Amino acid sequence: MDENIPRHLQEIGDGKYQYLKWCELPFDYLIKYYEEDEDQLAYLEIKRRKYATIDEQYLDFGEHKGKKWIEVDSSYLNWIAKNIEDKKELVQKAIKYKENKYKTTDIQERLISFGKFKDKKWIELKDSYLKWLMLEYPLDSAKYKMAKEVYEYKKNNLKTYNFDIEIFDEKRGFGQYKNKKWMELEESYLKWIVSEFGSEQIEYVYAKKVLECKIRK
Repeated sequence: MDENIPRHLQEIGDGKYQYLKWCELPFDYLIKYYEEDEDQLAYLEIKRRKYATIDEQYLDFGEHKGKKWIEVDSSYLNWIAKNIEDKKELVQKAIKYKENKYKTTDIQERLISFGKFKDKKWIELKDSYLKWLMLEYPLDSAKYKMAKEVYEYKKNNLKTYNFDIEIFDEKRGFGQYKNKKWMELEESYLKWIVSEFGSEQIEYVYAKKVLECKIRK
């Protein structure tokens, strides 16, 4: 057993479900496993599930087996509640958790409550999508205000926000190099963008960050 990996995230290693992680093992089989063999690891997993908070609970069935309850799409949670009686309590806890995260004042933890990125953290949204939201919704709308708040937070906290992964895949949305990846642009052109755009503009932020990445390499 790898001591660097939490026990519930390690594979069982034998039996019918040997390739499943302990957190993925169906609960009825977990009970049977413990009762028949008095397996200590099975007992510890039963105990973990009994006392773990909802953000540490994992699905042990279906297409999302092994995924945290709080990461499951709300529509699927509602389906579970309607069709699997003994999972209703977990569904209710997961939904309550999400509702709290929709309203939290912690900008790094707040979840988006609508659209194709529902249940994703606001802070993880790409700047291009945040800008689209600001253009799409009225200035006095909650969606506009939240998008603007997150956009400005990301811009003002570059030292703590990791753009690197996003930059490698992000394509430029304007000019002669439109649709070319930022990381593929020449340094001279990036420097031109930095000199021409204001520091409050996303083009400046990307160009400056890409230059930093290139220098590090």
